[in-house]
Amino acid sequence: MVGFSIPGQAPHYFSLTSPDKLLHFCGFLILAILWLRVYPTSAARIIVYGALFGILVEVYQHVMPIGRSFDIADALADFGGLLVGVQIGRPLVRSKKTRELEQL
Repeated sequence: MVGFSIPGQAPHYFSLTSPDKLLHFCGFLILAILWLRVYPTSAARIIVYGALFGILVEVYQHVMPIGRSFDIADALADFGGLLVGVQIGRPLVRSKKTRELEQL
């Protein structure tokens, strides 16, 4: 939330390759992996709740007087990060379960 609350410095322009989009993507990728490790059977919920969180972040940025605005491309980057994070996180969760079963 700290990163989402940093006041905007530059004028808003649309670019799917801007560092801001990469930060949104990576942040939500990590968030999805961490959530999946805690809730390993809730991939669909993680995607839905994560997408809602991403939209709420954009609304927050729009209504707060920090020089930021609602950007649908940021929300799409968040969603993409969630999808990739769940795909990366699933094998990690499976391997964790396998290690735990082998230790028994």
